[in-house]
Amino acid sequence: MHLQTSSLDDWRAAQSHHFAATSPKQFEHALQAALDASQPRAYTVRPAPGGVIAERRWNEYAVLAWSQGLERWQIAYDASDDGVDARADLTAMPTNVWPPDFSVVDRPDNPATYDLLWARVSYMLGQRSDWETCDAFGASLRHRSMDALQSWGLCGAGADDNPQPKR
Repeated sequence: MHLQTSSLDDWRAAQSHHFAATSPKQFEHALQAALDASQPRAYTVRPAPGGVIAERRWNEYAVLAWSQGLERWQIAYDASDDGVDARADLTAMPTNVWPPDFSVVDRPDNPATYDLLWARVSYMLGQRSDWETCDAFGASLRHRSMDALQSWGLCGAGADDNPQPKR
């Protein structure tokens, strides 16, 4: 499969999103709800300067192999004149050695990874009518000639792709 190459402008645009008619508290609640709906009780969310950090440890086991890692979303947000401006940065420290070596940092293969976060937060805020499932998101990546889903991210190991959650 040929992977689409993204420019720095594509990455910057994907990592940032404006939520109109939204307060910072509403954004925080919607973000937590979107993370919980993606993988119930998997993310630990804590305050950070200018926003929050959401982390999830993951494990995948197969018959003859296993891997584990730490996924970290750093999400900064500020109130704007008519809503909230948010910016996300996703990193993962995947490892399949013991003890874990979290010195290797990985990043998403394509900027579309951020589109899913923003779509799910928008849904939780009532600004979007449909919940984007991992299956639909994966299909859209393949349609755009992008890499398949990774072991981490909202559709990574342990993702719960249930029907639309309640807002």
